[in-house]
Amino acid sequence: MKKVFIVLLFVFLATSIASAEILCTGMMLEKGKWAVAGVGLQDSNVANTSGYSITSYALKGAYGITDQLELALAYSSSNYGGLPAGLTMSATAYTIYLKYGILKESEGKPVSVALGIGYKGVAQTSNLTGTSNGSKTGVGVIVSKIYAPFIPYLGLTYNGISLAGQNNTLEITVGTGIAWSTQGAVFIEYTNQAYSGDGGSYSSPQIGIGVGYNI
Repeated sequence: MKKVFIVLLFVFLATSIASAEILCTGMMLEKGKWAVAGVGLQDSNVANTSGYSITSYALKGAYGITDQLELALAYSSSNYGGLPAGLTMSATAYTIYLKYGILKESEGKPVSVALGIGYKGVAQTSNLTGTSNGSKTGVGVIVSKIYAPFIPYLGLTYNGISLAGQNNTLEITVGTGIAWSTQGAVFIEYTNQAYSGDGGSYSSPQIGIGVGYNI
């Protein structure tokens, strides 16, 4: 059963500027194992404006350094929608994160639990203001449980963001993976992003869907 869901271990569906960078299932890749994924995301109520949205696409790869420690990299491209006439904006970003497993369901524990830390560098480009750089750093915890062929998970992440008007976020994520084989799976996820900072306090929801494969 472990192999059925191994592809989901590193997927956290979090590639937009406003996303929870280190979330994934609580399970871990085994030492020496690789996994890849393609992800699509839709953020709404961006910058506390109901008509603004972000559509993001990302490629991700992860490697099991040990049975309890996982390293992952991601590259994403994002486009903003609903902006005022004459304004266009896009962004690219790279992410690096480490995940550490503290509980393993297959060893008699009721759930799998992992902790993580991640960093994301972002370059935003506007036709009016040019390119500006920012970053965010996050810490979080994720809990997951296998109910074959599903693996629901719940995560909590705190991010510090160095972008204008966005000082930090507290994010709650719920999602599930659905395995179609011992190596591949699709997954869906919802994240509620609670912002606070120079731009005030507000929430921005995010919905994601992805496909992952264990190599």
